[in-house]
Amino acid sequence: MIPLEQIIAVHSPLGGVGKTSVALNMALVAGKKGKRTLLVDFTLYGGLEMFFRLPDTSGKGLEPFISRMEQEEVPTLESLQSVIHMETEFDNVHVLTSPGVLRADQLNRLQMTEILRQVKRLAYDVVILDCDADLNHRTVVALEEADHIIMPLLQDHQHCWRILRSKEVLEQMHIPFTKVQLLLNRKRKYIPFSEVDLEDVVGSKLFAHIPDLGEVAVELANKGKGWFQISGLFQKRKMAKFNHAVGGLLS
Repeated sequence: MIPLEQIIAVHSPLGGVGKTSVALNMALVAGKKGKRTLLVDFTLYGGLEMFFRLPDTSGKGLEPFISRMEQEEVPTLESLQSVIHMETEFDNVHVLTSPGVLRADQLNRLQMTEILRQVKRLAYDVVILDCDADLNHRTVVALEEADHIIMPLLQDHQHCWRILRSKEVLEQMHIPFTKVQLLLNRKRKYIPFSEVDLEDVVGSKLFAHIPDLGEVAVELANKGKGWFQISGLFQKRKMAKFNHAVGGLLS
């Protein structure tokens, strides 16, 4: 289990594995536990504005903060606080949105290090960093600075190979793979490549898993549930199972 008062990076070498959903739900679970939580979007295109339905992003997020970094030798803590979305629909969860495509690509290693140094000074109980699949400056510095790395993956050979390759690359960059916690997303029962097979190939134990919700719906239908029953039960089970698995990461 991962204690709070930590910086947690969510990263996977492949896209489309539910990385942002995992980061988002981890933040919500931490907030429900009463922990003051900051969710930082270091991805290229972002997306947290949509998830949180933020009404107005002008003057907020990493983009204006980077502009201030270029104008000031050492940006103040107040200048960082002013670009964080403090008012969200969820208790105790604040959001620092993506710098956007142009600004993200311009970020260098020194700027990333300074951003995280300032984030640490904010003294949040837990900071969750949503990172790109590519090992760019943003991702590498985030992985270096993180206390723990959550790495979602899917249940197939391609993902296992990419995880193995990522393990080699991280170790070459002196980022210990012992910081990595593997999270199996969309776990399926009815395929020949089992959870045990996956662990054998990767050489690491899975930390948690989230079931494939399509299979959940099929199981409910096979039990004779009607469509409206399936829809309601599906949503309840979706949130219950996801939050149970993600909640285990922060217990």
